[in-house]
Amino acid sequence: MEQQPPDPLGSDASEFAEDADARDREQEPLSQVGPESTSSGEEFLFHLYRGSELLQDNCISEAKEELEQALAMQPQDVEGQGLLGIVYFRLGLYPRAIKIYREIVTACPTELTPRVNLALCYIKTGQLGLARRELEAVISRAPERKRAWGYLGLVFERLGDLHKARAAFERAAQDHMVHRMDRLISAAEGATDSDRPERLEVRQAAADAVAELETANDATSAFVGAESADAAGSPAGHWRAIEPGDAAIPPPARAPHPGRLRDGARGRASLPPLSLSPPVADVGRRALTLEELAQDSLLLFPSDAGVVQPSDRSLLVRVREGFSVRQETIGALLPRGPGFTSQPLMRRQRSQGGSEPMGGHTSPFVALEGQGDLVLTARHALQVVQIQGGFAYLRESALVGFESTVHYEHGRLSALGDEAVSIVQLSGRGVAVFERRAKLRTLPVRAEQPATVRARLVLGWTGRLLTQPMEPKRAPNHAHGFVAFSGDGAVFLEVLDDDSK
Repeated sequence: MEQQPPDPLGSDASEFAEDADARDREQEPLSQVGPESTSSGEEFLFHLYRGSELLQDNCISEAKEELEQALAMQPQDVEGQGLLGIVYFRLGLYPRAIKIYREIVTACPTELTPRVNLALCYIKTGQLGLARRELEAVISRAPERKRAWGYLGLVFERLGDLHKARAAFERAAQDHMVHRMDRLISAAEGATDSDRPERLEVRQAAADAVAELETANDATSAFVGAESADAAGSPAGHWRAIEPGDAAIPPPARAPHPGRLRDGARGRASLPPLSLSPPVADVGRRALTLEELAQDSLLLFPSDAGVVQPSDRSLLVRVREGFSVRQETIGALLPRGPGFTSQPLMRRQRSQGGSEPMGGHTSPFVALEGQGDLVLTARHALQVVQIQGGFAYLRESALVGFESTVHYEHGRLSALGDEAVSIVQLSGRGVAVFERRAKLRTLPVRAEQPATVRARLVLGWTGRLLTQPMEPKRAPNHAHGFVAFSGDGAVFLEVLDDDSK
C-alpha cells in the first residue's frame, strides 16, 4: 500500500523522493501529445481510457495500474499525467500530485485548471504562499473563475487576513462564508487585545469550506484544453466551476474508439473531466480495496495548532508546545521532531502542587511536552471549548485535556448528604476538552436571582459565581444533595434520561 510521506508541511513538500518511473519521466518536459506508433498508440489509448473509467468508478488502485502502464509507453503525455495526479491526490500522496501538476503547468503555462489543481495540493500540504501565488496567477488571467476565488479565500483566512478572505469569498459567490467572515471580523474588531477570540472557529469554517468546494457538482478536472466556461454563473451559496471543456467532452462510453475517428483517420479523443475528490460511493456496488478503505477513513489533522473533531467521541489534536490529557483517552501519538516527553500531572491547590495525581490513581492525567499529533477517544461525546481570559470550572471526572497554555487549580463542590466532587478551575488561553453524556443545558444565574441545583447534575459553571451547600431546612422537602449558586454567570447541567423522569 502506498504511504504518505511523513511530513507534508515542509518548506517544499514536493521534493520527497519519487519512484524510479517518476525520476525517469522528469528528465524531459511534458508534451501535450507524445509520439506514438500505430500499435503502441492504440495500446496506450486503451490503458489511458481504461484508467479514466476506473477513476470515475473510484477504483483508485486499479486506475493507478492502468495509467502507469499507459505512461510507461508515453511518459510525457499530459492527459495521462493529469489523471495520475488525481490518483495521487485521492490517495493522499500530495507531494507526488504536486510534482505532476508542476510539470503540467510548465508544459502548458496558459492552461488555468492545472494551476488550480496545484494550488489545492499546496493548500492540502500547508504551503499557503505557493497556493496564493498560483491562484493569483489564475485570477489575473480569468477574474471570473469562482473556484479559484474560493480557494484564495481559504488561503487568506488561514493566513489570518479575514478582510481579504471575505472579499475573495464574495467573488466566489459563497454567501454563507461571507456572512461567517463578517461575524468573525466584527468579533475581532470589537474585542480588546486581551479578549481577542482564538481562531478555532475560523479554522473550522475553512475546513467546512474545503469539504464543500471539493464535493461541488462541477469539480476540478484533471486537464483540459479549451477556454473556461466559468463565467456562465452559478446559484448563490454554492461553489460551482464549469472547468474548460466540461460541456464538450463526451463520457468514455460514448467516446470514439481509442485511436480512431469515424472516417478511419487516426486521431485523439479528449478524456472526460474528473474531480480531484472521489465520487459518492455506491455502498452495494462492490467491496473496497485496502487502498480505498485507507483513503476513505484517513484521519486529517489540523494544519495549525488546534483540534478537529471527526466524530462525537474522537478528537484530532495538533500539539505545538504541550498538552495535558487523561491517560486513558490517548488513542495514538504521532510525535514530530524530538518527540514527546511525559510526566504525571498532579492536583494543584492555591498554585501549589500536591501529592495526589490529577484524575486519581484509576484515571490519571499525563502532561505531554513537545510537538506532534494526538488521537483522543472517549466513551461519551467530547466537547471542545476555548478558554479566553476568564474562568471555567469543570468536574475533574468530565475533563479530558487542555493545552499547556491553560492554567488549572483544584477545588471541591460540596452538597450536604453527597460526597464532595473534585472541580478544576481553568484559566489562561487555549483549548480545553471535556466529556458529556448528554446535551448540555445552561442555567443562567444573576445576582438578583440565585439558583438552587441538584449537585449531581452540575457539570461545571462559568462567570463570577459562589457555591454553597444548601442546608436541608432550606431545600425542597428538607432534601439533601442541593447546592446554591449566587452571583453572575451560568451553570452547565448534564441532564440524563434517568434524571429527567
